[in-house]
Amino acid sequence: MTSLSQSLSPQIKIQGYDPSVQKFAAKPNHQFKLITCIDVLKHIDRSSITQILHDIKSMHQGIFFYVIDLIPARKSLSDGRNAHIMLAPPDWWSQQLSSIFPMNISFSIGKVRDGSDFPIRFIGCSANDIKYLDIAADFLKATELFEKQWILNKDGNSITIVNHKR
Repeated sequence: MTSLSQSLSPQIKIQGYDPSVQKFAAKPNHQFKLITCIDVLKHIDRSSITQILHDIKSMHQGIFFYVIDLIPARKSLSDGRNAHIMLAPPDWWSQQLSSIFPMNISFSIGKVRDGSDFPIRFIGCSANDIKYLDIAADFLKATELFEKQWILNKDGNSITIVNHKR
């Protein structure tokens, strides 16, 4: 399997940061043009979200891309809590991000089998400067997330993804 860093141009530098993984626990001391946070924030305790978002802001000079699950996980933690300990509606996440980052583009995706909207994931980009807003919009468009239907299955915690051009 080819890693992301192997498939990109050598001019593009990638650095992992995850305080809970020893290999990636050292906090970077410089800023990045793109920070991705995919399926992470839902695992952060509510009392730590603001500080985590401030940490991300301090490391970013361009675009912060995030994907946040809005439904319970299939797994539980050893203490019995759901692995997605920070479940909140899209409006709550939007408010948290807007309180830290001045520029935001976000949307929630998801449907149930009958076609009704049901937020499953909250996706977006944040920036500290308006000059990055067009780039963020282009980045979101390039992910092609708009071209898929995310359908919550009857079990309530699994998703079927269907390619669907709008």
